[in-house]
Amino acid sequence: MKFRLWFSIVILLLLSGCGASQSSKNWSDLSSATNYPMQDCPISDLAPATNNDLPNSTFPCLGHETAVNLAGLPTGKPLVVSLWASWCVYCEDDAPAFIAAKNKFNNLNFIGVNYQDQETAAVASAAKWKLPFPSVVDSAASLQSFYQISGLPVTFIYDENGKLLSRINGPIGTPEEFTNYLNELLK
Repeated sequence: MKFRLWFSIVILLLLSGCGASQSSKNWSDLSSATNYPMQDCPISDLAPATNNDLPNSTFPCLGHETAVNLAGLPTGKPLVVSLWASWCVYCEDDAPAFIAAKNKFNNLNFIGVNYQDQETAAVASAAKWKLPFPSVVDSAASLQSFYQISGLPVTFIYDENGKLLSRINGPIGTPEEFTNYLNELLK
């Protein structure tokens, strides 16, 4: 009987450590904790931009202390914006297609928007999926009304001037399908 009591106490103490809050960690701590080098976000103009279709919203860069205004991202190259989350099954399936596109197109910029997610899960998923682009964090779903988001994943493709060319609701397809789609769209 005493053994069961002591055993139960030890188990409870061990389990209580598993629920410890991670809220004191900052983004860079999370990056080093997963041994995944989170990519730096591009430098953006934080002032309001009105000359393109990108949302004038500023978000923290996942894994870094910098902030990015999506409307202030550099132009001159087409841009792919992927809204994703660790809890989104199809988002993981999209990763190989993004990797293939990133490897194929040197004239294309990519950025992710981690949407309605927990920071630790986002960093872990980016590492597991080997996402080939930096991401900003929209944990409060600030982009929901701008993009009319009803589910993930959602991918937006903008031209070199920031004008919206395409919106893909749901999975982007196989690596070959997505790279062929980009080839046709960006001709």
